[in-house]
Amino acid sequence: VTGGGEYISGDLATITATANAGYDFSDWSGDIVSSLNPESIFMYGDYTVTANFSSDDAYEENDTMATAYDISLNEITWLSDLLGLGAAFDDDWYEIEATPTGFTHIVINLDFIDAEGDLDLYLYDSAGFQIASSTSTTDDESIDYWVASTGFYYIKVDPFGTPTGQSYDLWWD
Repeated sequence: VTGGGEYISGDLATITATANAGYDFSDWSGDIVSSLNPESIFMYGDYTVTANFSSDDAYEENDTMATAYDISLNEITWLSDLLGLGAAFDDDWYEIEATPTGFTHIVINLDFIDAEGDLDLYLYDSAGFQIASSTSTTDDESIDYWVASTGFYYIKVDPFGTPTGQSYDLWWD
């Protein structure tokens, strides 16, 4: 409880979780009756609440093309709307599918703040050949590419240089 003191059952306790550098807030756990948002929690009675932190994102282990996280059914959806932001502590791979019912045009957007760590974006075909890339030294990267055929393709988010755990959001169409 802010300012210390005794918690009175039924009061609104505002609990703030601040992650150390290189970690992201993961979730709350404990005997929580209901939550209004990740910072404000109603507690009734004598309960323990713990803030959980993770050193990587919810899409791990997706460090190789063979272990790519499948987002093929999540076209036009930001990662932040799925399981949260990505964290680039290492290469992160995602599987997508260009379907016969759609165009064979793939658009990928990677949103991040370059000052917190540079990220590069790559597109690979199912044989493992790099077919497109975006490697600027500014905020955000994007790929707009016409693929030769329908099928599975792979997105690679690469923390250029020393990985910092840079947070990012990713979207594809």
